[in-house]
Amino acid sequence: MRGCRWWVQSTGALAAAAGMLLATPGVACSIPVFRYALERWPADLFVATASVPVVATAAEKQAITWLEDQAQPNGGPLNLAVKRTPATDDATAADRGSLVIARQSRGSEPAVLWSGGLAEAEATLATSPWQRELVRRLASGDAVVWVVLEGADPAAAAQAHQLLRDQLPQLAEDTVLPRGIGLPGSELLAGIPLEVRFSVLTVPADAAGEALLRATLLAGRKESAAEGEAIDPQAALVAAVFGRGRAAVVVPAATLTVDAVAEFTAFLCGACSCQVKQLNPGFDLLLPVDWEQLLFGEGLAALPRLPAEPAAASQPELVPIPAGRSRSRAATSRAGP
Repeated sequence: MRGCRWWVQSTGALAAAAGMLLATPGVACSIPVFRYALERWPADLFVATASVPVVATAAEKQAITWLEDQAQPNGGPLNLAVKRTPATDDATAADRGSLVIARQSRGSEPAVLWSGGLAEAEATLATSPWQRELVRRLASGDAVVWVVLEGADPAAAAQAHQLLRDQLPQLAEDTVLPRGIGLPGSELLAGIPLEVRFSVLTVPADAAGEALLRATLLAGRKESAAEGEAIDPQAALVAAVFGRGRAAVVVPAATLTVDAVAEFTAFLCGACSCQVKQLNPGFDLLLPVDWEQLLFGEGLAALPRLPAEPAAASQPELVPIPAGRSRSRAATSRAGP
């Protein structure tokens, strides 16, 4: 399989990138990209490196216990692995009980997203309302959630928000899903209705968890952005999020265009011709959710909603799905080839 370009460097390059991804040869599959990602691509793990003193205080012990309980490899909800490193006797006060959160980058070194005291772990990683709402929307069938970070430019964020709300209803109405969904090789695994539905979710600058989300988006953008394309780290941002919390494009809110929204929407709603996750655009967000339970168990009803916004899309397109394989038979194929 020929490699796909995994990232969009600018809104001007969006059409070319989407076209190349759609043209990539692979196993025939009619499932839309957004749904294939939701059902079959496990979320990537972040890494939290905790420097724990050999003789830890009660507060440090409590903090590391909480952190490890939240980690997915230990049965917790966060797509996070915890790595302990002992703090030596001659370590500085800053190094004793310190915590570094990083995401594996495309380069040789992980991208550091946050660093601070171990005692700050819970305040930094505790579940926030926007995270619950993002997960709820994705798990209930939104094809794309356009996340808008207000940052230091609420006017640009409001402009981008309005552009999205003006365009998404018509895009939902005009989008036609691929033929053959549900046939052998293109079975759906979850019982969620397959709909063409888009929404907008605004994250205020003072929202809990906004700083870590912003750092994650900026790090992912920086990895792939053209040289010299640096932006104000506090700028209003827009990210297209799909699958299990995968940010596929990140742009300054002030540069968002109608064409960019339409082009990337077309890609995410098109057939998943490139089924290998890492050959597709994007990077995962750190979210507190057991996706397997949520999608294939009975966890969705427990997620509370944020206050309702006016509808950002027209009536969704409901697609009749022929009976496919059972969950047990299909489970081994979720990660793709």
